Amino acid sequence: MKLLEAKAKALIENVKLQTTPGNRSFEIGVFVSQGLRGKEITLYEAYLLSGMKMEFTRLSYVQPAWSNRVQISILLELLNLRLLAAAFAEKSEEVRWTGYAKEAYSMNHEKRPHYILDHYQEYLGETISPKLLQNMKDVRASRSKPFDNGPYHTEVFPYDKCNCEELLLQGKTLPRRTKKVYNAIENVLVELALILQ
Repeated sequence: MKLLEAKAKALIENVKLQTTPGNRSFEIGVFVSQGLRGKEITLYEAYLLSGMKMEFTRLSYVQPAWSNRVQISILLELLNLRLLAAAFAEKSEEVRWTGYAKEAYSMNHEKRPHYILDHYQEYLGETISPKLLQNMKDVRASRSKPFDNGPYHTEVFPYDKCNCEELLLQGKTLPRRTKKVYNAIENVLVELALILQ
């Protein structure tokens, strides 16, 4: 736990050193990826941190001072956050991520055929149709993922750590006991919220 606390402290220092929301987002994303890979943080903690990451990412494309543009990878990450919110049975968060996804979709600069983008607005409805969830499940299971057809929803958080579409197809949610946040990560979330202000 001491190692995680040291890494969490380093994250906050690195985020404070960054001068753009996009770079701050990147630092948080690296922390989440490494924390998940090293099994140092829980899926729920990674979800909350990824939510903060997306708050910084959003600033980078909605504020005129920054030059970031919405791309398919951002739309996929927002959709995955919406699915994770549903998997954690957090309805208000699901509504928030859906709203952010609609906003980002209206600003999307990457126009080309894509297995999710082609139906993106349908993914943002009150409920996601089983057909669309099945499509995501099939893509996840496929060994063939041609580069030109990507990016894929499995290439952004939560990667392979949660098969949300399978859970939702089965009408299940993640158990309440998985919603643990340890002190080190709780402190990081508070610090990131203060930086975001």
